[in-house]
Amino acid sequence: MKALSVLGFWFCATASAYAASDTREVLRIGANDEIAQLYAPYQRFVEAAFRDTPWRIEWVNLPLARSIRAADEGSIDGDFIRIKEVTEIYSHLVAIPWPLNRQRFYLYIPTSLDCPDTQNIDQLVVGKLLGISAYDHFPENIKRNMVFSPNLESYVNMAMAHRIDGIAITDDHYKKIKRKFDVDFKKCNDHMLYEAVTYMMLNIKHKEKIPQIVKAFSKHVALLPAEDRIH
Repeated sequence: MKALSVLGFWFCATASAYAASDTREVLRIGANDEIAQLYAPYQRFVEAAFRDTPWRIEWVNLPLARSIRAADEGSIDGDFIRIKEVTEIYSHLVAIPWPLNRQRFYLYIPTSLDCPDTQNIDQLVVGKLLGISAYDHFPENIKRNMVFSPNLESYVNMAMAHRIDGIAITDDHYKKIKRKFDVDFKKCNDHMLYEAVTYMMLNIKHKEKIPQIVKAFSKHVALLPAEDRIH
């Protein structure tokens, strides 16, 4: 046990010494812990790429809605894994023009229910998570009946209590829900509600850094999941 403690101390000391010796400019990027855990491969890709730049990444854990506002205001330097369309609302953000992943939102329902008929999709009351910008770009016939849920737990409870007809999430979101709450939902494969391509965002004050970041991204494509190597 003592040996393990000494080893742990050595790792911490080494990491601290490395951080202290890294004098590069820090870019503070919002990445909500609850959601960012789903996107660990993309964080590793970004971190590896930034090692080939004059800047280093520091992830900042903020609620999703607050994170994007902070990035737009400039109190942090950017926001992680957002759809490009957010720049229509947040005018001080620019997307690094390198797609990170494709997010496909499906209807998930309690296993005790049957998937609804495709023709009735616009009659469903579907839950959505606060702070995920992709929901704003769903088709109007789906979006008008969507209801907010502030966090994953209330999202699950609403669905299980049949207060909503289902939840609009990606497969990665579902894995997180299943692991955290030990519940099963049924995926309605005929109901892909929306597909979004995501990017890393920077505050516009860092716009001149983008060409160098894109060049660094191009060197580390192999770190992305195969299905997301869009370039």
